[in-house]
Amino acid sequence: MEKTLRKDLWKPEEDKVLGDKVIEVVSNGGTQLKAFQQVADIVGRTASAVGFRWNAEVRKQYMKELSEAKRSGRKSKPKTHIEEIAKLSIKRDENRVIIVNEEKSEFPEEKEPVQQKQETDHELENFISKYKLTIEERNKLHYKVLKLEKQINQLEIPILKLKKELGLRDEEDLETLIGVIKHLRSIFVQQTKEKV
Repeated sequence: MEKTLRKDLWKPEEDKVLGDKVIEVVSNGGTQLKAFQQVADIVGRTASAVGFRWNAEVRKQYMKELSEAKRSGRKSKPKTHIEEIAKLSIKRDENRVIIVNEEKSEFPEEKEPVQQKQETDHELENFISKYKLTIEERNKLHYKVLKLEKQINQLEIPILKLKKELGLRDEEDLETLIGVIKHLRSIFVQQTKEKV
């Protein structure tokens, strides 16, 4: 069953839900995009419509709270052990495999933390290699997401200016304008073909 998406004007209580949810998600270490998706489900609109509303109207009202949420979000992000695992390397002895933290190599070899039998050394080596690759991929994807969020914000500025200049109030007005432009373009193309 498909849910119908709303295109009517935003109500003040929807703006409050949007603002509160963004602050909540960001202060817990999440992204605004994640909050937009959650609010979209709550208010029955698309995540892009929610993001557009946030950037056009609601964010101004929550600037102070958003700044504080971002600060606390960085602090409250769950600590992962990704960096620690990335520092691990494998050393081989005659009959054992030893996982060593490269930064803490001052420990004598007989006190190395974990020892495995020789038959598991290949599995362990594969695991660490794959995990390091996963960490690298995660970091690359995180960077791409940040870059895309920045591009989205930069693209929304001209749209907001155009909306303001044209006196458009909501997304429905914008869609109507785009429809009119497409229709006029098709008429122009048709007239051009007739002249040729």
